[in-house]
Amino acid sequence: MVLGLLCGLAASPASAEIDPPGFAPVPLEGSQTIRLNVLCFEHQVGFDAPATCRGAVMFHDAAGRELKRSPYELAPGQTMNLQLTIPANTASGAPIQRVAIIPCILPDPGGVAVPSVEVFDRDAGRMVLHVNPAAVRMSEFNNSLADPGSLSGFDPQPDPPVFPVATLRTDQAMRMNIFCFEHAVNTAAPEACRGTIMFHDAAGNVLKRATYDLSPGQSASVGLAAPGRSGLVGIIPCIIPEPGGRAVPNIEVLDSAGRLALLINPTAARASRLKQVVVR
Repeated sequence: MVLGLLCGLAASPASAEIDPPGFAPVPLEGSQTIRLNVLCFEHQVGFDAPATCRGAVMFHDAAGRELKRSPYELAPGQTMNLQLTIPANTASGAPIQRVAIIPCILPDPGGVAVPSVEVFDRDAGRMVLHVNPAAVRMSEFNNSLADPGSLSGFDPQPDPPVFPVATLRTDQAMRMNIFCFEHAVNTAAPEACRGTIMFHDAAGNVLKRATYDLSPGQSASVGLAAPGRSGLVGIIPCIIPEPGGRAVPNIEVLDSAGRLALLINPTAARASRLKQVVVR
């Protein structure tokens, strides 16, 4: 059984502006530990000297419940982490197969806070995943009328997150997870996330299509078994978000026993980030 565990915080004051990094759901098995790390960058960025980093980190579940939270205040060069361990069994004694945790960081203005997420096998102390944010800025997700780059005749234009080809064995499956970001981004309040998910083969054929309609804080998953052919097969996952909320996706590749073999964040949170720039 897949349990959803995500991310949630009280809304920021209307006057506050925040554009945090965005993490998609991170899958954990029973007895594993997730750790959200924060580094306060100690070098100058542009004209800005390094400064103290302040903010809050937390973990949420798929219903938007906040599971754990900690504030941070770090001098340049300092680090901190927040950990959460998933129990091996439920309250009734059944083994926990898999949960999805959403890490969140909400930095205050000031220094540059650099987050990452690690997953450890509790028994062996072995790292099994290392995850960077899917986007450095949540505003990079979805189309927004506040973003001039998304305007054409005052209508938002598609500029979706982009995934590369992932090669699957015939005994593997692929799953796309979507999290509807539930915090304000700059002055924009969170909204419902709607759109379409597709899986293509290497020839561009659509193997599976599904739609999503999520309230802020909700998540969804859509899976695809590798086509029944011999050898390896290339699968291209796609998400086409509609204007509105900010849908944060990622991809899992699972083996025949349901174990995680690969976790993939988007190559870019906006396809336009991959466009060639002509220098004249």
